[in-house]
Amino acid sequence: MTHTLKKLLFCLFLFAGYANAQVNAIPLNQLSKLPDSCQKDEPVENNKLVIQTAQIKIQSYSCFKPDIADALGYNVFAINLDKNKTYYFKAQTQDISSIAGQNIHKIDSETFAIDNYQERGGNFIIFWVADWSNIYTQDISYYTDDETSIDSFIKDNQIYLQKKKYLNNTKTKKVGAPLIIMKDKQKGLIINKTKAQNF
Repeated sequence: MTHTLKKLLFCLFLFAGYANAQVNAIPLNQLSKLPDSCQKDEPVENNKLVIQTAQIKIQSYSCFKPDIADALGYNVFAINLDKNKTYYFKAQTQDISSIAGQNIHKIDSETFAIDNYQERGGNFIIFWVADWSNIYTQDISYYTDDETSIDSFIKDNQIYLQKKKYLNNTKTKKVGAPLIIMKDKQKGLIINKTKAQNF
């Protein structure tokens, strides 16, 4: 089977998954080490944060899977807590060559997000550090046009994601209803599906 055919079949599989869900959200897999196939991405702004009173540094890696298709792969996100401790999280497989850029959002003192944005959407990846033994994640796929971005904030211990459209250089307006993610120390990050239909 050629790389092109494999990529087409994989994309059809992903599309079928998106079509059957209001919001596509998948927890990341935690890895014990960085895979050999990964290459360090260019560091982004605001990649040093204070989370749970600790100074951390966030580094993204691109990891290609040539056995599936040339452009398909996945990101690994490294959270460097100190010289002796790094946490690795693997994102879902996708066409990582389509990622246009990356933003890091600090949501509150224990939560941050990485926005892997593309021309027509992207992946908003949330990390909730309940403590350093319990890190909960959600990789949320979203769709926008090139004039719309995602804003994030905390309210009543819940995470709100809100699409906003730029009207000019200084003004924005909200688009649709916010997506609400609840924090639960037993179940992790839970998306309120009843509020997700207009996101």
